[in-house]
Amino acid sequence: MLHKNNVLNSRNWQPFITDKNLLLFKLTALLQPPEHETVTLVKHAKHMEKDLTLEARFKALIQSVPEIMKTVEACANYGLPDYYLAGGAVTQALWNSMLGEAPLSRVKDFDVVYFAHEASALEKEHENTLNRLTRHSIPIDVKNQVYVHEWYPRKFGHDIPPYQSAEAGISSWLPAFAIGVRKQVDDLKIFAPFGLNDAMNMVIRPNKTVMSAANYMTLVDSFKNRWPAVTVLSW
Repeated sequence: MLHKNNVLNSRNWQPFITDKNLLLFKLTALLQPPEHETVTLVKHAKHMEKDLTLEARFKALIQSVPEIMKTVEACANYGLPDYYLAGGAVTQALWNSMLGEAPLSRVKDFDVVYFAHEASALEKEHENTLNRLTRHSIPIDVKNQVYVHEWYPRKFGHDIPPYQSAEAGISSWLPAFAIGVRKQVDDLKIFAPFGLNDAMNMVIRPNKTVMSAANYMTLVDSFKNRWPAVTVLSW
């Protein structure tokens, strides 16, 4: 499925991690006499190694998109609290690259979520400031997760409990889109509560945390129209 010129499929990929984690688990396993425990620990270590490699490859893609990097840097420099650039644009950049298209092809906006107990009017002020700071062609849409429960019933037809963090908001999204990135010193922090496998494999599965079946079907119909290659799992 990967395009031959895609950064995710390059032959130049080298392991982005050391064997430190794997060695740690193997050493721990040696201290556990029962054979079945040793096997479990080694399997867990291999799974961790795979996940870390996926994250490194994903980071490399994100870091190759100037508009995304300018946005997370602007959020960090501005001091937006508990923020992430998250959701559709992040996953769409991945899927576009996998399909051989420009990473931001058909991306309408960047969703930036944050969490702060402050006046709701400041949300728009932050949005305007970040759009001035970044000065790229992709509009930035800013949403304070403190207030999501107030407008969610009007948009989606049912009540939800208040979120207690930006991460809680992202965790209520479809797994393939529940990915947030933000600047962390000289690196990127990736928040992906369901991992990266669904996004990497173009799989859409429901998340019943706050979403209804009707909302899910509306979304997946739209996704299928935009990305016929996606695999949609039933509700």
